[in-house]
Amino acid sequence: MGSLLDELARREAGVRQRIEEIREQIAGLESRLEVEEDQLSRLAITQETVEEVLGGACACRKMRPRR
Repeated sequence: MGSLLDELARREAGVRQRIEEIREQIAGLESRLEVEEDQLSRLAITQETVEEVLGGACACRKMRPRR
């Protein structure tokens, strides 16, 4: 009976170790995801700014008479 309990304890320790490894992987992925989401946000803001500037430049050209 002792060897059965020892085997169960060994398996439990293995599962706990794998759970911890998975949690570490998840933490790493969450960190990477945050970095990528920040990058995407910055790109979206940059695109909006460029569109505003170009839109404003186009509107100014239409209003200004050509020489």
